[in-house]
Amino acid sequence: MAQQREERPPGSNGCAQVNSFQLSNWRPPWGLAPRALASARQRGEVFALVVHRRRFYPREFLHLNRDDIATACKALEGLTPVEQFFFWKRPHGALQGKTVPDALVEFGLPRVAGYARSQTAQVRAAAAAGS
Repeated sequence: MAQQREERPPGSNGCAQVNSFQLSNWRPPWGLAPRALASARQRGEVFALVVHRRRFYPREFLHLNRDDIATACKALEGLTPVEQFFFWKRPHGALQGKTVPDALVEFGLPRVAGYARSQTAQVRAAAAAGS
């Protein structure tokens, strides 16, 4: 029996629509080999969501500076990939209603990383209080 190829919608460019959030199953264009990207994940410099045994990265990673992504992701250390994903994708009042990628462009890394650290501390404190 011939194996069928998975068809992508026209213009999908390797992105998957997951509850209206786009994820890229392509490696970010940083010149990293798959093994190096895996090491970056282990160091907390990037995160990926696993869907059907495939890793997906936020689409915005394709267009942002690798060092900025690494610093912001490290500030989220201890959060699950799903928690990190929603942190990156949703608008934040403390960032004037902007998402993290937009805030990185408008306000810069120090403000976003500081906010990420404070949010991570709040999540950890809430988890500790619930234990």
